[in-house]
Amino acid sequence: MTEQIKNLENEKRELAENISACVQKTNNAMKCLEETIRQKKMPSEKALKFKENLKTIERVNEHLNDVQIARAKLQAVRDQNAKSPHLPGVSKTRSEGSMQRAVTTGDCSLEEGKKKMQDHHAASGSLKEREEDGFQRQVKKVRVLDEISGQRTMDTEGKVDMNGCELVGKQQLLAAKEKAELAEEERRWYKIRLEECHGQMREAEITWRHQVTLAEKKAQDSSLRAQELEREISELRRENSDLRRENSSELRREVAHLKQRLDAICRWRQAEEYMRQEPTPGGPYRLHPPLRASGPGGTPVRNGTAFPAQEAEETKVTPWAGGPQPFQGPACVLR
Repeated sequence: MTEQIKNLENEKRELAENISACVQKTNNAMKCLEETIRQKKMPSEKALKFKENLKTIERVNEHLNDVQIARAKLQAVRDQNAKSPHLPGVSKTRSEGSMQRAVTTGDCSLEEGKKKMQDHHAASGSLKEREEDGFQRQVKKVRVLDEISGQRTMDTEGKVDMNGCELVGKQQLLAAKEKAELAEEERRWYKIRLEECHGQMREAEITWRHQVTLAEKKAQDSSLRAQELEREISELRRENSDLRRENSSELRREVAHLKQRLDAICRWRQAEEYMRQEPTPGGPYRLHPPLRASGPGGTPVRNGTAFPAQEAEETKVTPWAGGPQPFQGPACVLR
């Protein structure tokens, strides 16, 4: 891309040089054309001078005509004077003298004008010939210059076309350069955006790795906690099983103890009921009155008779072989 831009800049420089050269040649051609137009105007100026000379000749001819008219008048006067001899001589002489002087003056002026006209005619003739020769030369030169200017115009038009092509190329070069600049700016913008995206990705990756590390740590802690809980659960299960075994043995002992007491109580109640229902000789269903103990060593009396020793032994609770066990309440079954 950089090499293409450099090549385009070199071509642009060459096109600018060619355009300046073409402009210089065009200026030179314009100067030649102006010189040709000026040279074309010179014969027209000489023609104007020639026309002025012709006007002068016409004025001289008019003056000659006036002189001829004056001569005719003078001749007519002379003829009239010759026909009328009765007129006084002085007046005739005066009139003839005045007419003669006028005619002489006119003749002199006519002669002078004629000489001048002849000189002027000769000079104008030679001048005319020179002017015609110069005019012909100028015409030829103008034709040559026209041909040269036409050729130069064609060359200039070709160069102008080339310059137009060069200008089009220059404009295309500028457009390509602008597009290249826009592409470079867009590339920079995308590069900055890509760097920002990479930075965001790095930050997201760091955050993700941190979260993964925390999750792994939590998972490890959870696994350790689960292992501890499993150990605790296994211990609790063992304790529960031990407690169940202990409670079951205690329950069995307690049940046996309670059954033994219940049997003793039941026997005692049966004996008591039996003693209450025993008849006395004094009447039907009359029991003996209770006997009071005389003294501190007296035995208790129930229904008129003292407890026998057998009943006291029955009410006693046989101690356990393993010693007295405290009652701990109903056993709790752990699930």
